[in-house]
Amino acid sequence: MIKKKKVLIIGGLGQVGKELTKFLLKKGNKVHVITNKKGREKIKNSTISIFDILNKKKVYKFLKKNKINYIYFLASHNISSTESETEVLNDKNIKTNVISLTNFLNYIYKHNRKIKLFYSSSSHIFNNQFRYPQRENTKAKFSSFYGLAKFLGKEICEFYRNEKRIFCSVGIMYTNVSINIGKNFLIKTIISQLKSKKKFVKLNNPNAKIDIISTKDAVKAMYKIMQLEKSDTFIISRNKFISIKQIYNQISKKMGINKKILINFKKNKNNDSYLLGDNKKIKKMTKWKPKDNLNDIIDLFFKNER
Repeated sequence: MIKKKKVLIIGGLGQVGKELTKFLLKKGNKVHVITNKKGREKIKNSTISIFDILNKKKVYKFLKKNKINYIYFLASHNISSTESETEVLNDKNIKTNVISLTNFLNYIYKHNRKIKLFYSSSSHIFNNQFRYPQRENTKAKFSSFYGLAKFLGKEICEFYRNEKRIFCSVGIMYTNVSINIGKNFLIKTIISQLKSKKKFVKLNNPNAKIDIISTKDAVKAMYKIMQLEKSDTFIISRNKFISIKQIYNQISKKMGINKKILINFKKNKNNDSYLLGDNKKIKKMTKWKPKDNLNDIIDLFFKNER
């Protein structure tokens, strides 16, 4: 990406968005962030606009006025494995990943085909898929409404890429972690439970295996994808299996606290899948490779917790 380009991040105040915003600012880009919530923490030197991306007229007006070159579509309404989907959340996810996404793609197709768009899909499209590793052409098999929404967004991007001939790359994002994750997500829940007075730690499925990557590495992958001349679909992962129990053991060892593990059977459904992303394609096409291992990721939390 040439320096000082105008970049728009939709969902720029979320976990990945914050990391991406800081990264792009360091690269010398002018970064705009769209949010629909007032009072969100602003990242220094970025520009925040507040409006609903479901509003096509406002989307078109914004893109025309600000002469955007690159769009990172990260907006989503994800939940942790300890939370439940609701009808309201499901409705938001469909509207965001279908209608709002289409607003931006239609503008690009009709008014400025030089704009590049990156869409953040999710490994949740495979969370009921027991064959591994998953590749870009692996058949989607999901068990959540969030997975459905992210699958639809991926399909829409691929349609616009193939039929409308615009630049729309898709990143199928595997579990990525930074200190900005919510308090209900895995590593933070383990830390908080180990710190509590309770004699046990509740986990949904200690034997479930996931592919975990640092958000910092994921952001670098997204950036490299946008440097390519042609858009495509890529899996963004470490391509390394780690079980929930292994993550717990590593955190427990780091804290010097060991407690009995209780399996939370009420929340245990849909957590038996084996999510392992084959990242050969992105490594070959962009020369990207993840650097942070699990120790590096966990260390971030302890620096932050002190």
